[in-house]
Amino acid sequence: MARKRLEERQRIFGDCEAEVWNLGAKGFVSIPRILPLIMLLVNSGRSKSAGNPSKVYLDLWARAFDAGFLKIGDESASVYSAGYTGKRGARTWREHMKFLRAQGFIKVAESGNRPFAYVLLVNPYLVVARQLASRKIRDLAWINAFIERIGEIGAVLPVELSLELAKFRGVEVVGNVAPQRT
Repeated sequence: MARKRLEERQRIFGDCEAEVWNLGAKGFVSIPRILPLIMLLVNSGRSKSAGNPSKVYLDLWARAFDAGFLKIGDESASVYSAGYTGKRGARTWREHMKFLRAQGFIKVAESGNRPFAYVLLVNPYLVVARQLASRKIRDLAWINAFIERIGEIGAVLPVELSLELAKFRGVEVVGNVAPQRT
């Protein structure tokens, strides 16, 4: 597959090797192909005035190693990298970190006076499974897009998510929103 993609790229764009990012470059990180949809989920149900915690989530993924773990040594660098500037930047970043933790996207551990010294990125598929189980996800358009995308990428799902999606498929849907189940 990789060879075919390279051949197709060469056919369409010519010799462009020097112009593309590749696995051999320093600073590369693996991210889930489902990440853009997960970022939509992060922001779902939040008002614009509450800000955009998905920027923090993306920055965490960009800083993490493939073990899904990162150490935040310089909080101000993370604050700035996530797009927060000005007097309230650090406070907004911390609020969004707390939100991500409360919603199950991350786990954190403190060190000294740093409440977010260590971060564990929870498998996004497990986050979706847990949010489906607790009825936090009710947006049918998002769920359908998620199901389509996992099919496109051939994702191997954790059992927990497979079970929740099976339960979801058995729910009668009214309009645009999946009803609360009792």
